[in-house]
Amino acid sequence: MQKSFNPYDYGKINSLAACQCLRINDVVRQAREQVKRMYLESVELDSGRKIELVTSSTRFGGKRSWFKCPECGRRVGVIYSYVNIYSCRKCLSDQ
Repeated sequence: MQKSFNPYDYGKINSLAACQCLRINDVVRQAREQVKRMYLESVELDSGRKIELVTSSTRFGGKRSWFKCPECGRRVGVIYSYVNIYSCRKCLSDQ
C-alpha cells in the first residue's frame, strides 16, 4: 500500500535553537589566544627563564592577557629588559 501525498506535511522541521552555532569571532579569538600563549612559552630570556602569560576576566565575560613579571610575579602589560634583567617597571626602579 502506497502512502498518499499530503502537501501540508513538511516532515521534521529543525529549529535554529536546536542547532550548534559556530561564530567566526569566537574561533579567531581562541586562535589568537593560543598563538600568544605558544609564542610566549617558546621565548626564553637570556637568563634561561621564560615569560609567563596570565589572564584576567573582563567585565563582559572576555579575557585579557598579561605578562607575569619574572621578578615579583605581578601581572603587568610591559616587561622591561635592562642588562640581562627582565622585570616590570616597579622591580627595575627598586634595583
